Amino acid sequence: MSKRTILVSVLSCLLILGVAMPELCLGYHGGSKGKGDLESKVSHKAKKILMNKDELGLSADQIKKVNSLNKKVRKDLIKKNAEIDMLKVDIKEQMCADPADKAVLTQLIEKKYDLKKEKSVYLAHSYIDLKNVLNEEQKAKMKDIYRKSVKKHMHKGMMDSKQECPMMKNH
Repeated sequence: MSKRTILVSVLSCLLILGVAMPELCLGYHGGSKGKGDLESKVSHKAKKILMNKDELGLSADQIKKVNSLNKKVRKDLIKKNAEIDMLKVDIKEQMCADPADKAVLTQLIEKKYDLKKEKSVYLAHSYIDLKNVLNEEQKAKMKDIYRKSVKKHMHKGMMDSKQECPMMKNH
């Protein structure tokens, strides 16, 4: 290999690492949780049920079940997220090691994503468990509450705007 080829290869690697290393070694990971993630859905569902307990006609037992399910999910997520975070640290450490062991790194990444998959399945099941605390009549009322809430927010958003809706100009 010529010196020029080696130099270009080394510079390319440095450029790639220069972009990747701050994220990997310093712990930077941009972005934030979206509103649509499963954790938010479970938490929001429990809060919405409890906020409307009178309108839904929840029994004391149902209220207790929703509260205990919500509390259990929060506690379990603390543990699961801690396990995932510890694996992230191990992965970053392995990525920054010189030389890095590809087999160990692969194993750590696979374990991390297995835990994330377990967490997603757990949250999906917990969401269903929350819904199943309600009887069919209460589920129907809950849907109506959601519809009213969406309509209220849509209407409020349009009313807060100082601009006239372009679709309504000629009507």
